[in-house]
Amino acid sequence: MFLESGRMRTSEWIQIGFAIVLAAAAWIQPFFGHPLPVRRRWNITLLAVVPVVAVMLARATARFLPPLYVSTLRDWLTVALFLVPYWQTGQFFQGPNHVLEQRLLTFDRWLMPQTARTSGTARTGFGLVLEVAYLFCYPLVPLGLLALYAAGSAVMSPILAGGSGRHVYLLCDDSVCAGLSAA
Repeated sequence: MFLESGRMRTSEWIQIGFAIVLAAAAWIQPFFGHPLPVRRRWNITLLAVVPVVAVMLARATARFLPPLYVSTLRDWLTVALFLVPYWQTGQFFQGPNHVLEQRLLTFDRWLMPQTARTSGTARTGFGLVLEVAYLFCYPLVPLGLLALYAAGSAVMSPILAGGSGRHVYLLCDDSVCAGLSAA
């Protein structure tokens, strides 16, 4: 039924796969230490259903929308669905990991001693640069897609039609960052 509307894009596979991996991790995680409450495990699992249903519905629109609209919808769906892994990883948080924080602080003091001493206590130019860089991790995917659109249809066709190339690289890169930020 939904398979008639074309192949799934690589970016759609990544979105669905990452959400499913996080859902599986929620149920496997109790075997490795501090188990998540069952409610959080179900939240993560139900959030994994969102990309599956959204992609199926977007693919189904090919039956009544022009191809350009379907393609644009599927392009931007990836951007919207990128919030799902952020929400899922947020469910894994149970409290600060003081051991990991101490290791990172030790590394910061070794790498940039002056910055580590004033971090969080003084307003510095370098601190502002780091805060702005962190702030831009949120609009990275939509801005990347806008840049591809601005580059024109010659660039968009091979990149987004198959969901390959830079679009997938951007998605994978930001997915890894989302996973690491939950650690």
